[in-house]
Amino acid sequence: MTRDELVSVLATDSLLSDLRSGQIEWLEPGKRSHPCRIRVGARDLFAKEVEPHEREMLRRLSRMELRHVPRILLPRLLDAMVLVTDFVPGGAIQDLALDTDLTREMAVIQNRCSDNGQDDNKAREHCRTRVMVCFDRAAECLHALARSTPVPEFSDYERVFSAVEVGKSKVADIFAGMPFARLHHDFYPNNILTGPPQVVVDWGSSYGDGPFLYDLAPYLLLSAVNLEAFTEASDLCTKVDAAQLRDWLLCATAARFASFLKGLFDRGPGEAASVAQWSDFLSFYWPMFAVLDTDMGSHHIARPHGR
Repeated sequence: MTRDELVSVLATDSLLSDLRSGQIEWLEPGKRSHPCRIRVGARDLFAKEVEPHEREMLRRLSRMELRHVPRILLPRLLDAMVLVTDFVPGGAIQDLALDTDLTREMAVIQNRCSDNGQDDNKAREHCRTRVMVCFDRAAECLHALARSTPVPEFSDYERVFSAVEVGKSKVADIFAGMPFARLHHDFYPNNILTGPPQVVVDWGSSYGDGPFLYDLAPYLLLSAVNLEAFTEASDLCTKVDAAQLRDWLLCATAARFASFLKGLFDRGPGEAASVAQWSDFLSFYWPMFAVLDTDMGSHHIARPHGR
């Protein structure tokens, strides 16, 4: 879909039928989905093209009363692969602290949007294989970065990865063995807007279900209040004891760590970035994984109960 085609779809709704170029601000030039900000009178809207899997997830979300997902307007336009929401003020969150209500709402989304049919042996084996691949590619990325950029903070990542990698097979087993639920799959600060309230955007990676703690585990380990809120709201958390939940949180965080490192050059400031830019980036994300530095080596990870 081109920009002109996107505008043509928008114009099929009476609210946007008289759009002029001065009302549209293209937010990320070159991005295929053509995200844009649209000003219509006193209203401030956001629009972009979506893929079929994102559209289906957005349809599910539109049927729920949610505070931490942008309100979906003109749902009819989803049939034409175009999303229109309220524009969310503020940029991405600047720290790793989540609103407690957001963590609770993510549990509710899982409760209502999960597909139990994906919770099978084939899906679990695929999940386990993917974790092992992430560990292998993470090691490659770490070595490449170590050779190209002498960043002091990098030593923390190397130390923790070395400790976690030793038990990667067990981590993969436990991670793939936990209950499956609907995931965002790209639950990073750049997809959590400040609002207020904080809002989770870009559900284009939400292809289906996976180990239910993958999105939130690092954030829950950072906040006892948020962990309690999520645990109370999650249907899956009510089925296990605190020790099993702790095992799952650690293994989900370890799997997330490997995935994060695998995509380090894509997610980070880039191979051509300065030492200072890499230092800032690694310092920002370090709290997500620092718990592995103290807990993973000393904590006895049990096999999943009943598996």
